Amino acid sequence: MQFLKEVIEDLKEENILDINSNDFSKVAIVFHTKRAKSFFSKLLQEDEDIKKPFFYPSLFSMEEFIEELSGKKFVDNFSIFFKLYEAYKDVFKDEKYGFDQFSKIATTLLSDFGDLDISLVDTDKFFKNMNEIANIEKNNINNTEEYGTYLEYMEKIGEVYKTFFGKFADNETYYKRAIRELNENFPTEKLEKFSHIIFAGFFFFPKGEEEIIKKIENEMKGKVKKYFEWNKYYDDIEPGKFVKSKDIKKFVEDGFLDKNKNIDIVGVAGNVGMAKYAGHILKEFKKGNFEDTVVVLPDETILFPLLSSLPDNVEKFNVTMGYPIKNSSAYALFKIVFSLFITSKGNRFNINELISFFSNPLIKLVLKESNKEENENGAIINRLKEKKKVFFEKEEICEIVKDETIQNLFSSYNSMSEFLLKITSVINSLGNLLSKKENRKRFVIESEFIFYFYTIMNRIIDQIEKMELKENELSISSLFNFLDNMFSTQKMPFSGELFDTLQIMGFLETRALNFKNVIILSVNEGVLPPQKKYETFIPLDVRNSYNLPSYKNNDAFYAYTFYRLINSAENITLIYNSETESLGKGNKSRFIEQLKFETKFTITEKIESMPIKLKGDGAFTIKKTDEIIERMKNIKYSPHSLMDYMVCPLRFYFKYVAQIREYEESDLESIDKRDLGNILHKVFKEILNNPENDVEEIVKKEYESVVGQDVDLTKGINRVYFDFIKEIAKKFEDKENNVSKIICYLEKEKEGSFEVNSEKISVKLKGFIDRVDKVKDRTGKEIVRIIDYKTDNTDDINNDIEMKITL
Repeated sequence: MQFLKEVIEDLKEENILDINSNDFSKVAIVFHTKRAKSFFSKLLQEDEDIKKPFFYPSLFSMEEFIEELSGKKFVDNFSIFFKLYEAYKDVFKDEKYGFDQFSKIATTLLSDFGDLDISLVDTDKFFKNMNEIANIEKNNINNTEEYGTYLEYMEKIGEVYKTFFGKFADNETYYKRAIRELNENFPTEKLEKFSHIIFAGFFFFPKGEEEIIKKIENEMKGKVKKYFEWNKYYDDIEPGKFVKSKDIKKFVEDGFLDKNKNIDIVGVAGNVGMAKYAGHILKEFKKGNFEDTVVVLPDETILFPLLSSLPDNVEKFNVTMGYPIKNSSAYALFKIVFSLFITSKGNRFNINELISFFSNPLIKLVLKESNKEENENGAIINRLKEKKKVFFEKEEICEIVKDETIQNLFSSYNSMSEFLLKITSVINSLGNLLSKKENRKRFVIESEFIFYFYTIMNRIIDQIEKMELKENELSISSLFNFLDNMFSTQKMPFSGELFDTLQIMGFLETRALNFKNVIILSVNEGVLPPQKKYETFIPLDVRNSYNLPSYKNNDAFYAYTFYRLINSAENITLIYNSETESLGKGNKSRFIEQLKFETKFTITEKIESMPIKLKGDGAFTIKKTDEIIERMKNIKYSPHSLMDYMVCPLRFYFKYVAQIREYEESDLESIDKRDLGNILHKVFKEILNNPENDVEEIVKKEYESVVGQDVDLTKGINRVYFDFIKEIAKKFEDKENNVSKIICYLEKEKEGSFEVNSEKISVKLKGFIDRVDKVKDRTGKEIVRIIDYKTDNTDDINNDIEMKITL
């Protein structure tokens, strides 16, 4: 940790950290990240000049420091969103601006307000300008309805802003708002307990933070220091455009371009491929020798593929990053449950949604625990499918599923908070299950997500209960859209206290830290740096005129973090995704191109493919044992079974000898080929047995008997199939009315057997005869017809339909 060591050495030289004393508690040191704090503490502990034991300095992240100065409680993001909705509702009283509409704009609105506060914009002047722009634009006769709505937001956004901050209690605030409040009313008495305040590792400060630091400097003359890593090379690239304060460059180096570095640039296809290649590199390290090594993930979603790819010589590792909640198993379950209720009709639930729910691995775990045989081989799903229904009453579901927690989920609810409590109850059951000794090691990551999600859900329930909601103001669908948008910005924080081992870090977590060996994944344009997008209600020219943050700030920030990490490293591997399936993929980051063309580093570039290892040679043989032969003797062979044997003996074995049911993917709200055949057979039989009945009513009755009475036959694919079957049925009826016949029997199964002389074995046969009747030929002679209906080709139902009867 070269930079942090230099900070400690300089603080000792300046006697700020007095090595003759063991009390540094009056020295405040502020870092970008909590991880930098942890490394700094470790280095202090290892410093030989410092007497042990000692009182640590007061270490803060910037957010913690601002909260300390503010003296107020920082509320969580979910509380902020709900306060914003209350303000929004006070201003936009029209029903068309309800909760659904708010959920679409909440994140953008809050981001804009935060930008105004941290940039110390004069909001009275700003919102007056926004209002003037909206009034001018309203006169444009070519405005679309969507743009008209946007202009209404522009007009009233200032009212929402002022109302929003009136929703906070006197002792409440949040980070960016606290920045403005401290600039308006700075509590100088809060500084009295500090002898010195140090800022370590900051690239640049937004205007609001910079002004606070100036206030501190004015109060604590000569007692404030800012430490910063810089190389003169940065002056001429993106970072140089944003560093204005000269006194911040404490550690300035030259010669970035001439340093001795080994850089490997590797293209690998896909996230899993990149993770496996990182594991391949780590495999070359000596066992346990990872003290000065970091794997950096600009795309946090690669974390789990990477963890699965770590080689055996990585015995310990430390993860420091935020993992997107929306990529977690807990969120997947949350989304499935909401979808289940959004698509429901009262207390009736859609078959496809039920199958998604019961197929979820976490729900399977709950069911397995409550009844170890209940969910074996997908018994619940099979029982649902067998009923041939599109919608199921809650009572029917509870008959199939015996677990009380799951049953409770399907019971009625009277409010949104009560509905969320049902979801929380399922999450709580999962948490208890995963915390059991036998599951703890296997589900350690899932347990973290479940606990985090459980905590968040309880916060949301508390907020909803505090809100005064009108009846029908908040539907399940609108609540889901709102929560889905909120969760899109939430990350599950992973952190640990292991230092002398492999570090796995998010990109921004590397700030102020240095490593000898650096492996960075996803070094693609659009990931590093991120895409140039900035969702905002504020027009770009207005943002620029008020010096509000833009994507250019992000680009400079990411560029500085990248080059600073490279500057202190010796062995660097930059892995990019070489896939070119979609727009932007396969493009190396411009940072790679800059290193290639502007430096004299030893750079190698290659494309790698990570092979998939297959176990075995793929051969699969089942020996014909005495038991299997005995089973085969008792099988009644149909034409279909014999055809299966000729095409694939293994399929024959699994289907008829082992009697393993083959899973067939089908649309459970419509019909497949087999259903079509069954319906037509039933329709033909009914027409022949009851010729006086209406054909359309017969088709409707038999269609619903297969698919379910809840199906809508007036639209979608069911309308197509229904009309298709009606047309065939009417042609069948017309054809049969023109033929005089005697029906012998319909839809009858026949069985028989014969001896295999060489083996002296009796082989049983069976078959299903669609129809046998008697008619007279042209000469008047009576003949017997054995008829088989061919109805298994539905590939193109728009072609002319001809009923074929095979004799």
